[in-house]
Amino acid sequence: MIDTFSDTIGGELGYAKCVPYEIPAQFESYQDFCRHLSQMEDEEIDNIFKEGTGPQSPYDAFPLKGCVLGCIIGKNSYERGALWGSGSWSGKCIRNNNELKNLLTPIPSLGGAMTVMDTFEWSEMLPVTERYPGSISVDWSWWDAYNTLASSGRMSRVWTLSYDDVVIPEPSPDDGPLGELMAAYPKLVKGSRDEVRMIEPGLVFGQLFRRPNSYLNPLPVPVDSGIRFAMIQVCQGDRYAMNGNLRDL
Repeated sequence: MIDTFSDTIGGELGYAKCVPYEIPAQFESYQDFCRHLSQMEDEEIDNIFKEGTGPQSPYDAFPLKGCVLGCIIGKNSYERGALWGSGSWSGKCIRNNNELKNLLTPIPSLGGAMTVMDTFEWSEMLPVTERYPGSISVDWSWWDAYNTLASSGRMSRVWTLSYDDVVIPEPSPDDGPLGELMAAYPKLVKGSRDEVRMIEPGLVFGQLFRRPNSYLNPLPVPVDSGIRFAMIQVCQGDRYAMNGNLRDL
């Protein structure tokens, strides 16, 4: 049974026992597993997501805890994500069960020149900083509305990750084009809504939407960004990692 939001608070995570996701035997590492997911066809990822498990009630807790690993998945999704700066993303820190921050590596990925997948050897070093706060809630799925409502006549719940509190840097006339470029990624994050379902205990897949009337989406309806991602429960020893740089990868 999935616990409720009140079952675990962030201050207790450092003392709770963490069980990492066990990757399939044919993969040597989390990095190898993520590389495989990034080479899968997007449609295959979507089919797995469609059959995933979402929350059964508005009070079901998010299925991962602490600082977890993340990677962009799906062949076309991976290329699209790298183009828009997601190539530096390495996961999220989930605290108090409904608050989070994103983990970013120091890779200048906007434009797709570099990605975290092939820049570092994750098991040896993957330096990250916490950026862009967000919150977790439960809602009906926009992905279902786009893809399954017409055929099934129903929508299911998903965990949603929103980023309303992201601060957009104030533009300065002295910044020029570089300032506009630096502001682009936080604008993208603030205008995003992630939808997440559990695939297996310790593994979730997500879909990224552009919210209505947001950066890159001037329409009054949500738009599917075409970016897909996975998040994986990793630990610090047998404890939940409370710092992204302490994750056992």
